[in-house]
Amino acid sequence: MSTLRRLRTNKLLTVEELSERTGVSVQTIYNLERGDISNPRIATVKPLSEFFEVDAALLVPALNQDRDAA
Repeated sequence: MSTLRRLRTNKLLTVEELSERTGVSVQTIYNLERGDISNPRIATVKPLSEFFEVDAALLVPALNQDRDAA
């Protein structure tokens, strides 16, 4: 299970509710949870990371790989 999905379900939110609260589209949230978006825009990830009060790199594994390579 992706970190995003785990955070969302821990707060007992549907994808639709998370979309309403963050302004990120339902389809984009689904795609992020499935890992279908490998390099999302920061404008997409930032509202989610702020909502969950976590580092954006926790939500997108590719960001962790970029950080590790630096």
